[in-house]
Amino acid sequence: GQERAKQYLLEYVRQTAALQEFVKTKNSVADAVLNAKLMYCKEQDIPAVISVDKNIRGLTQTELCCVLGNLLDNAIEAELKLSKAQRKIEIKIVMIEEVLDILIRNRIAESDVQKVKNIGTTKQDAENHGFGLKSVREIVKKYDGFMDLYEDSGCFCVHIRI
Repeated sequence: GQERAKQYLLEYVRQTAALQEFVKTKNSVADAVLNAKLMYCKEQDIPAVISVDKNIRGLTQTELCCVLGNLLDNAIEAELKLSKAQRKIEIKIVMIEEVLDILIRNRIAESDVQKVKNIGTTKQDAENHGFGLKSVREIVKKYDGFMDLYEDSGCFCVHIRI
């Protein structure tokens, strides 16, 4: 459980230490996850617009890794379905007083908000997928937070406040 997650995070941080630094906050886990995902975006020709506060707090390191990792994995996966000219991810993470506010926007080829809201995945093999967003929802619920999935101008948006 927790010990395995802690070891995973430590290994993740160690492996990503050599990555190009796109983001530098006061949170090493946020930096590791964001920089790893942004490096992958760069390799896959997915432009990313990012705005991140220096003082990210409010979640445990494991929860933060889960939330950011799952949301960015989903956004990147959706972008890879588009032509290179259409791709773009926007990441905004801010602290509003003591509230962590996360907004991830990615372009989409077709509407899938209702599928995600209702079954948790748009993949054909739904039995083996959909756990990432479910985990994010559970973390948001644990903190009596807010989570909204919506479409805006051809983008799929996930907005979380914890």
